[in-house]
Amino acid sequence: MKITICGSVDCALEIKKIADDLKDLGFEAIMPTTSEKILRGEFSSDEIREEKENNTFSERTIEFDARRAYCEIIKQ
Repeated sequence: MKITICGSVDCALEIKKIADDLKDLGFEAIMPTTSEKILRGEFSSDEIREEKENNTFSERTIEFDARRAYCEIIKQ
């Protein structure tokens, strides 16, 4: 069974822990793409927080079409 995890990018480490726990239980856990990018070091949680404070985070989500892409993952 697939389980898609939704959560704030501020919680990337917690989301990873939940995904790992679900995988240990035999589920396929799908994390938010942005959380995966944070964990791979493509950008940091601090950068995201700064973008949120400066009201520029929406530019990132628009550039990567993150919401639409994640909705497609959830549909699957």
